[in-house]
Amino acid sequence: MAKLDELVKHPNYTAAASSASKATIFVFIATFAYLAFFSGISPGLIGGAAFFFVGIFVVSLIISMPLFLLRAKVPRLGSVISLADIALTIFLTRAVYLWLFAQVSVAGNPFVVVCREPIPEFTLGSHSKPSEAEVQRLCACIWANLKSWEKDTARAIAEKRMEDISALNMRAFPSRFGSRLKECGGMDL
Repeated sequence: MAKLDELVKHPNYTAAASSASKATIFVFIATFAYLAFFSGISPGLIGGAAFFFVGIFVVSLIISMPLFLLRAKVPRLGSVISLADIALTIFLTRAVYLWLFAQVSVAGNPFVVVCREPIPEFTLGSHSKPSEAEVQRLCACIWANLKSWEKDTARAIAEKRMEDISALNMRAFPSRFGSRLKECGGMDL
């Protein structure tokens, strides 16, 4: 094992440290870009810029530098440490990004939807706050997309006539209703 102070004084140290830092920064930028554009969680302009610029410095100092020094101290584990560098950068970037920008799901009261159409009451997520017009469009869309037996089942459930529903229809209705809700955009409200 080489002594650390000798490694730091070596002329190739700066070039090697710089390339290791650049590789870690590249992994950070790629992970950040993926999260910002494909995760569905937007950091906003100011939050994204702050995360990006602070993140570049943090990954090069906190992740890349210690692992580079470890790689220089134990050269036999160089490839394992390089993989750890990539994995740690991806993991920490994702964890901090989600911690900062993902909305915390707090158990709250779900939004209860009551339709004019003979559809049973149903709920949307606790963060759903659709307008009255959106609720009316959703109800109309669901009703229009229900098949004949689904409409009969929905009407019977809404009117609390459970004895009029066959066991087969009662088991099948929730998933069919959920599909219609999703088709009509109810999951996005």
